[in-house]
Amino acid sequence: MIDVTHQINAVRRRVGSRVIEAGEGHVVTLSQTYDTTVEDLWDACTNPERIPRWFLPVTGDFRATPTAPSRAATRPAASPRPGSSPGTSPGSSSG
Repeated sequence: MIDVTHQINAVRRRVGSRVIEAGEGHVVTLSQTYDTTVEDLWDACTNPERIPRWFLPVTGDFRATPTAPSRAATRPAASPRPGSSPGTSPGSSSG
């Protein structure tokens, strides 16, 4: 069974802002450190069989190319957020 208090405390939260093409945007960042290898972490983020364990079912081309964005199977396709590129993930930020 998961220790809910431990899990809540393990996640770092940050709220801020950044300048995007349309003006100032609000940014919420949630992050957590995992005791694993880079290869295992990459596989967890790019392997369609593993992603549903921590996100939701996904479809698409998972090659590391800017022309092959993926999207969640259970969500309608959304327009990219202002200031983001099509291949960025929802929780990523660029500084």
